[in-house]
Amino acid sequence: MQMGIATVILLAAGVAGAYVAVKSDEPAVGAAVGGEEALLKRFLIEMPKTPVEAEDFTAYPINGSKPHLHDYRGKYILLNFWATWCGPCKVEMPALDELYRALREKNFVVLAVSMSEEVAHVQKFIDSTDYAFPVLADPDGTVSMMYGVDSIPLTYLIDPDGWIVGRALGPREWNDPEMRAYFEARSTAP
Repeated sequence: MQMGIATVILLAAGVAGAYVAVKSDEPAVGAAVGGEEALLKRFLIEMPKTPVEAEDFTAYPINGSKPHLHDYRGKYILLNFWATWCGPCKVEMPALDELYRALREKNFVVLAVSMSEEVAHVQKFIDSTDYAFPVLADPDGTVSMMYGVDSIPLTYLIDPDGWIVGRALGPREWNDPEMRAYFEARSTAP
């Protein structure tokens, strides 16, 4: 995938910039309302102040995953940026896997994108685990730049229509019963 550096910078600014406080009486497209908003805040998940559509990308499939974000359109997506050297990333991966295994039949997917690591290195790491969720490698960091990733783990919540509804910096207990119920309610059977 060829992209000019200016295009990547503009895309990253668009995704990251949507989380700057903007006064608006209208909720963002796909935004959480009422109790949902309180739950996301309790789990320190930032909601966009303006609607942000998830940018499509192409990355290297590691474990039989599909290489494009648009391949997962229609599913509720947890887009997780991580690296094999990242301790907090490794801490949250079992919870991501448990959540994925519990909800994958309900139109839900965890999509993990390794940030700026060689494909073979990511492949070796994943081969040493039993994780079932799809893993992609982003060796040149293009996808990470597109999504404004400068700290990991960083996870985006993307609704089935392709709108970003939240972002979490740092590890979370993604399989917490409340979070699991939140994702289950939003993931319709295919």
